[in-house]
Amino acid sequence: MLKGILTDIAREETSNYLDTIDFYTKMNSIGSFGKIIFKVSSLETLSPNDYEVTIASKVKKHSLINSPDITEYQGRELITVSFGIKLLYSLTNVSEAIGKLNKYCNEGHHFPLVLGGKKIGDHNFIIKSFSRKITKTDKIGTPLVIDCNISLEEYIEEITKKPQLQIQQKGTKMLERKTVAMVNSVITKELGKVRLW
Repeated sequence: MLKGILTDIAREETSNYLDTIDFYTKMNSIGSFGKIIFKVSSLETLSPNDYEVTIASKVKKHSLINSPDITEYQGRELITVSFGIKLLYSLTNVSEAIGKLNKYCNEGHHFPLVLGGKKIGDHNFIIKSFSRKITKTDKIGTPLVIDCNISLEEYIEEITKKPQLQIQQKGTKMLERKTVAMVNSVITKELGKVRLW
């Protein structure tokens, strides 16, 4: 009885939501993050409404007097991704989806992120923030429609540094002493040619 009431209340919202998703995504799994699978079908729907990927350069500005600033490129910033998800009671196990998102955010889990059938970046992602807003309930307060906003950031576990040329080698101290002695000898010789007083 209760299930039938909930289904009737959510039917209009479900129909409107499915109308906004193109036929291709209705037939396919469209992505994943850990154990959360983004997919759209007549039996289950859990899909980002839209998503935004931000890629930026890391630069430092050096101020000069009476001149424009000098810009120095220092690498790239971490990739960030943000998207919204609409959870519908009639098409999603809402409590399970919310539980997984809460756990991933609170415990710092990181996973590869796949959206639109393509992996984003070369590294894993971690949830930086997760918010949810209940937009429709039934008569007894059961959430029927929940709008979620998720922000993720690239998670790089190890820094791989490029090999650098080792300048200092065995016997360098002796070489430095010989160089200093040679320079001092040249200076003393030159000063000997000139009368200082």
